[in-house]
Amino acid sequence: MQRVAEEFSRAVENWSRDYDVLHQSWLEAVQTCVKPQANAIRYQIKLLSELTVIEALADRQYLPRYGFPIGLQKLRVIAPDEKDHSRVREEDQYRLERSGMLAIGEYVPGSQLLAGGKLITSRGLLKHWTGASLDSSPGLRGRLCHCENGHDYYWIAGHADHCPICNGQPKRAPTDLLFVKYGFTSAAWDAPKWGTGVERIGTAETLSVTFKPHSSEAGRIVERDFAGIRGLVADYREDGELLVYNRGEHQLGFAICLKCGYAESEPESRGKGKMKLPRSLQGHAPITSTRPWDVCWRDGDATPVLRNQVLAARETTDVLLLDFADCLGNEATEESLIITLAYAFQRAAARILELDSRELGVLLVPTGDGGKCRGAVIYDNVPGGAGHVRELLIQGREWVKSARAALYVNEEHHRLCESACLDCLLSFDAQRAMSQRPFMRRRALESLDRLLI
Repeated sequence: MQRVAEEFSRAVENWSRDYDVLHQSWLEAVQTCVKPQANAIRYQIKLLSELTVIEALADRQYLPRYGFPIGLQKLRVIAPDEKDHSRVREEDQYRLERSGMLAIGEYVPGSQLLAGGKLITSRGLLKHWTGASLDSSPGLRGRLCHCENGHDYYWIAGHADHCPICNGQPKRAPTDLLFVKYGFTSAAWDAPKWGTGVERIGTAETLSVTFKPHSSEAGRIVERDFAGIRGLVADYREDGELLVYNRGEHQLGFAICLKCGYAESEPESRGKGKMKLPRSLQGHAPITSTRPWDVCWRDGDATPVLRNQVLAARETTDVLLLDFADCLGNEATEESLIITLAYAFQRAAARILELDSRELGVLLVPTGDGGKCRGAVIYDNVPGGAGHVRELLIQGREWVKSARAALYVNEEHHRLCESACLDCLLSFDAQRAMSQRPFMRRRALESLDRLLI
């Protein structure tokens, strides 16, 4: 019972800390008469206070997420009613829902997907789960920063003067994060149509600061000299937090109409207010209008628009870090080598646990002195976790040997394959990682052979 009480207190303290920081910031903004900032913080506080108890406790892994529709984001599909074209109806037959991690890649405004043989285009963000256009923000706001040593980190309430990984200074001004709360929506004036071509806007990127120095010890298991390999550290966390974010088509975020939720990727140059807006946003029709010639913003209206918002979602799941800093030395600073090892371990894990490889995600995180090295993170690709990566701790050396087998395959493959191929590491879920950094299959195999001696 003591442990249960401690876990509950920890979950409540996290929410209370964010609320207190926001409330103090609001008081300061009111006292200094900075009304726009005070109003923005008010929306933040309102959203935080509306968070359900179940959702708040599940985010901290105090309650299981399964059985509750938490973290799901839908793409609402609307169209003119067949009997009365001035009215809007929701197309319930599609029922498009994804976890936040997938929705940020598939449902962001401008993206197209096929469902039921028809082409559906996402046009904006929902401001309420019912689709009602209320006086509210479409999500919590946060900040994303890149430090001088190349580490990405984020925060929601307050501010961060230094990188939590290496204590370095920010390299550039932080960008705005918008944590999508209710999901996405199509527009009534752009009903589903027959088509074949689909389009993805931007790319979904993932980061985690779970393994930052002095992080929480709750739910943590550390095995040094893992699998009998001197210097290899396996660090498991049952409440690892992942951030998935999308910078939009031109890497400058999205412009979002606060009146109706319509959104568009920012153009190739930055602007404020209504300056340098995406063309389609300047005279856009309201999301719920059936007539594309309607105008959402009237002359003389204030500027109801958010600029340069990076769309994001958070997920809590089981994560396992393989830290090679002490066993590979300087080789652990080579991202191409570590990402190759990471996908070898993912392939091996899927084989041992008899899973589809897509059920396990892969991520690189900074490790070692000052975050110069890179560690391989394998995580359950399910909100709340499924216990898969926890099982890998038990497999130990068998897992490492299986990773070697995934790299080697057979003598003929080893002779012909230099970096990666469909027989060893290439798969649908690995193609983006390889497009960013070339895989180094031979080097990775040599490194594992040295470790297994």
